[in-house]
Amino acid sequence: MTKSMTKSLLKPMAASVSRTLRIGVRVCAALAVLVPWAHGSPTQTTHDGLVLNANYHVPTSARERIFLVVHGTWAHSGMEIVASLQGLLGERGAASLAPTLSLGQSDRSGFLPCAPEMLANHAAALAEIDHWVGFLQRQGWRSVVIIGHSRGGAQAAWYQASVRNRLVEELVLLAPMVWRESEVAAAYDAVSKVPLAEVLKDARGSNEQRIGPYRLLGCDDVLAPPSAFLSYYGASVPKHTPAILRDVAVPVSVLLGTADRITQWSDAERQSLAAKTNVRIIDVDGAGHFFRDLYLDDVVDQVME
Repeated sequence: MTKSMTKSLLKPMAASVSRTLRIGVRVCAALAVLVPWAHGSPTQTTHDGLVLNANYHVPTSARERIFLVVHGTWAHSGMEIVASLQGLLGERGAASLAPTLSLGQSDRSGFLPCAPEMLANHAAALAEIDHWVGFLQRQGWRSVVIIGHSRGGAQAAWYQASVRNRLVEELVLLAPMVWRESEVAAAYDAVSKVPLAEVLKDARGSNEQRIGPYRLLGCDDVLAPPSAFLSYYGASVPKHTPAILRDVAVPVSVLLGTADRITQWSDAERQSLAAKTNVRIIDVDGAGHFFRDLYLDDVVDQVME
């Protein structure tokens, strides 16, 4: 057997052993309940008349830097990927804050359910992200790394491109969304009673507080403000992460799962950022959209480099 053949066989074996050891370490850490890795607590603030919720985890070893984790479409801070991220960051001694975006509801928790009337708005996330960055600054943190998943990745990128907050030192975007107008319209028309072009025409021309009932993301027959439909479906609201990142100056890590069937960046979209020295795109081999199980360990390894 040649040396190259031996190396090719040993490499996957070493990776498997490494992952097995990491599982063992995590199990042992979970059993060590008498020595918790962090103190974490539900946190509430108010913003624009709404009560906002977050999970705030601060290991005793954490000092100046904290991670702000922004969830995806109509999700919440307790969903699997967010809670797991906070746990893995805490195991490595890193502090984190994971807010639940209000989506127009006070004291919101859990996934946003469909309702006859809804106030959710893609653009509203920017003000709430800014609110939480300000909260962290008042708590004495000197630098913030924003981790955004899926739609939250696009919103985090848009926030920093627009606000350029000096407290934010880095962005980590997990499967950040891409938004292609023709594909969005085709997907909408395939499942909606009313074509998207008619919905947007109504939204642009209406002076009413609510229009509809129309389909809004995964919900049928919804009454919502015109701005909500324009925010989720209008081309004037930035949602295409590769384009947004052209205006971001801080270091950015984009992590994409090779088995992701929800968010897929094209070669052209990757190439559009090739000249941006502050942006690195990392493919996580075998990971899906939610980076489940040990793939999230790989993500946190990249984050903590």
